[in-house]
Amino acid sequence: MLRALAAVLLTTLLAAPALAQSQAANGSIEGTISDSSGGILPGVTVTITNTDTGLERSLVTNAEGQYRGLLLTLGHYKVDAELQGFKKAEQTGIELRAGETATINFSLSVGTVSETVTVTAESPIAAPLDVIVVRKVGVPGQRELAMGAVGEAGILVVNDDVVRIVQATQAELDEVARRERDTLERSVHDIRAVRPRLDLRGCAAVIVDDGIATGATMRAAVRVARADSVESVIVATPVAPPSVVTDLEDEADAVVCVVQPEPFGSVGRWYRHFGEVGDDEVIDLLRAAMARTSE
Repeated sequence: MLRALAAVLLTTLLAAPALAQSQAANGSIEGTISDSSGGILPGVTVTITNTDTGLERSLVTNAEGQYRGLLLTLGHYKVDAELQGFKKAEQTGIELRAGETATINFSLSVGTVSETVTVTAESPIAAPLDVIVVRKVGVPGQRELAMGAVGEAGILVVNDDVVRIVQATQAELDEVARRERDTLERSVHDIRAVRPRLDLRGCAAVIVDDGIATGATMRAAVRVARADSVESVIVATPVAPPSVVTDLEDEADAVVCVVQPEPFGSVGRWYRHFGEVGDDEVIDLLRAAMARTSE
């Protein structure tokens, strides 16, 4: 009995390194599938196809709308997602490297599976990266609720609806805006010492935010770009309320928003991890981007 137990333990111990080696020599593809309002979609059929060999693997999303394809051979892939009542979604051009996990999320639009929405995974945009420094002007006692925003070039945006609802006085608005302007100027000083501000004249600027709640900071960013005589402005964000997207379409030349849930709540609600990004991390990312574009 002891010998048999020892044999089982030995087999288990030997199998563990082999599994780790298999995972390192292969890759995986995983993701989450939701509808256009942000609701998770269980029961979606996901087909992962190696376009080099033609081999397919079919999965079904779980109760959390998640799927995971493990121990996939290396190469190029496409992923399809199908569910009755929704348009079929497809992403192509996925390159899987050793030990890598490719995260492919889908937001399915209402329609029929005979309609296909295709996204191609391409190389990153070979364009210089910069930041537009803006600061939220939060409601006193509710800092995350923006009654406006300040930006470089002396830009000030006021959310009149929020100011009216919270009954903020002009003095309160001016005081918070002044404090945020002081903080903004310190950030600008540190960031511009590393990354001088790009000349946007005649350029198409893609302004990306991790999520938009009231739209105040994004409107400020768009106006900063406009003040630089930019040719066109494209706003890109993963999540924002439908009404805010509509408002931003009046400010920008185009708005790309993946998910527009209603009710919205807050941006952090749509993330598993939503920590703050400090100036030091921004500066490190800008340095890395400048090094890449100079190669």
